[in-house]
Parts: sequence; C-alpha cells; structure tokens
Amino acid sequence: MARGAKGSFIKRLYHSVGLAKMLYAADVWCTSPIDKPGASTRTSSHVIKMKRVQRKVALRITGALRSTPSDLLLPHAGLIPLQLQIKKICQNSALRIATLPEHHPLYRTAIRAAKKVPKRHPSPLHLILRLLPTHPSKIKTIDTLRKPPKWRQPFKTNILNMEEEALVLNNDNMDDIKIFTDRSGLNGHIGAGAILTRGFHPYIIARHYLGPETEHTVYEGECVGQLLGFHLLNRLSSGLDIRTVTMAVNNQASISAHASTKPGPGSYLINQIHETLQAAKRSHRLARIRMHWIPSHKGIPESDRVDKEAKKAAEGAHRNLNDNVKILRQQLPASKSATKQLMRDRLKREVTKIFLISHRSAKMLRIDLLMPATKFPLETAPFKRRHASILT
Repeated sequence: MARGAKGSFIKRLYHSVGLAKMLYAADVWCTSPIDKPGASTRTSSHVIKMKRVQRKVALRITGALRSTPSDLLLPHAGLIPLQLQIKKICQNSALRIATLPEHHPLYRTAIRAAKKVPKRHPSPLHLILRLLPTHPSKIKTIDTLRKPPKWRQPFKTNILNMEEEALVLNNDNMDDIKIFTDRSGLNGHIGAGAILTRGFHPYIIARHYLGPETEHTVYEGECVGQLLGFHLLNRLSSGLDIRTVTMAVNNQASISAHASTKPGPGSYLINQIHETLQAAKRSHRLARIRMHWIPSHKGIPESDRVDKEAKKAAEGAHRNLNDNVKILRQQLPASKSATKQLMRDRLKREVTKIFLISHRSAKMLRIDLLMPATKFPLETAPFKRRHASILT
C-alpha cells in the first residue's frame, strides 16, 4: 500500500474516532473475560470482530502486505493488542471511580464493590475495580470543587525564563529567611527535604520519607518539601523581627500549582501548604513571603545541601527529621498519577509477554532487540507513505 495518508495520521484517526466509537463505555459491556475469576480464556466473538478492524488499520498504517502476521504487524504500527486496549480503558475507568470524592454518590458503592467479588454474576464495577493494584480506599481522592472565583494565591511566585537570570536573582537575594526545598527519587523511593537559613545561624533541616515510587511521585515530594519548609518557618519564635522570606524551589510545576484553581493529583498537599503558610503569617505578621524558581545542580551551596538531605529522606522513615506536621504523621495515600504509571508499566509487560509467546518472537528479537517496544513507528514517521511502505 504505497498510496494514501501518512501512517501517523491514520493512527491518530484510529485512536480519536475508531477506538472511541468501538469501545465507547467498554468498561460496562466489554470487560475482559480473562479478568473474571474462574472464567474461560476464550476470546469473545465481538472482540474477534474488533480485532479484524484493528488489523485492517495496522495494515493501512504500515503499508505492509496482507499476509503479514498480526503479532509482528501491531508492534510496527505502534498498536497494542485489542484485549489489552480494552483492559487499559477498564483500568482508567476504575481509577477515575477510585479517586471520586467522598460526597460523590458512587464513592461508598465503589468501596463496597472492591472488598469482595461475587462468585456468581459479578457486576462490571466488581470486575474493573479488581484491576487496581491497591484498594480504592488507599488511593487519594480528588475533590471536584474549584476554588472561588475571587480566590488569590497567598504569596507571590516568580519563574524566570532564563537560568542565568534565576541564578543572579538568587545570588542577590538578601532576605532575612531563605528556605530551600527539594525531593529525591532514589532506588525506587521518594523523599523530601527542606533547609532554612537565617543569617549566620546554622541550617535548620527537615526530612520526610513518602514511600515507594509505585505509590508516590516526585511532584508530591516537591510539595512535601515546601510543606516542610513552611513548617520550619512556623517553628521560629514570633519575637524575631522577620520582614522578608524567600523559598527557592527547583520544580516549576509545583510552583505553578499554587496559582491553579482546578483540583488535581496532589491538590490536598497544596491546600495543606497554604494552611501552614497562614499559620506562619499569624506568627510573623510583618513577613513578606515569596517563592521563586532556581535551576538545580548549578553550584548553589544550599541547593546542593538540600539535595543531599532529600536523598537521605528517600532511604526510609528512620531518616525523618523535624517533620511533625499533622498530615505527615500517617502514611500518605497513594497518588493517582503513581497508580496510573504502575498500571501502565504492568500493561507494557503484558504486551511483551504476549509477544514472547509467539513462535516468531525468537527470530524477530535477532533483528530488533527492543521488540515489541520497537522504534519503527517513530523512525518512519517523517517518511512519506510510498517510502515507508517499502520497508514493510
């Protein structure tokens, strides 16, 4: 097939229109049979028919011959097997239900459904919640309510475009209190750290261990680091004449989140930061607090020091220090983003497992060691259709 639209355009059309129509509400009517306890592994007839459609699309994307086997065709087209695509939709739906707030009508129903799957006549809700790596009650919910229209962030933030400008701003900073925060993802674990500097006084250090990266993200680590920093500020004596406070953060996403009115993963930590900040403002009424971005690993002594403290925190809970914050006294719930990434990694392993079952896998791995995660779709994307079809 040397004529027609580029493969990347066909793939985009397939995902945005074809899959959206074929698998609309698939989490209700097309739960995969292999996920039912004790069910047969035989593929349903409607799934077989949709596989035929997927194969035709893969042939159009690659321009390959009609005799090309599907186990080689799909990876080169950048598609995953249809049964795993259905499972992915069910997983995403289950995660959305698990993160619904407590006031949502489905919240208690989902919690009950996740406890036990009936042996006879399980509902689609029972089946899709089984795909989650943990119980829904251990995943942090996301509130659906936005902040009021007149709400304004409680402090000034500044993100400069150039690293050189940010370094000059930090070097020229003469504020009374300087707080530096950082996070670390070391050996599959997340830790956060903060240090507070006040003139020639020794550093005040805080560390906290969040948990494994399968439950938490580095973004959460950044937020916890900021929470620790304001906690250290709150601990200072109210008798000190503090006029200016600066918090230096090397992550732009966590800085921008303070101005967002839309809830999302980690919003509860941002709200806790604002509450701790309000308590600090009550203790230091004259303090003017601001937050700015600094580049990491650019020779800033305080930034390098807090990076070491964050790595210590990632070693485990025994490294915690000055983290007596109410929300941190118990284990933080699992993040939606981390849970979604864990399910995505498991799905990739299933794709690899299905490919390795094929008798063609051994021969194909001699040619491309990355199969089925081949770079073929990316490498042929700039080619015109008639040129890409020559390779297939």
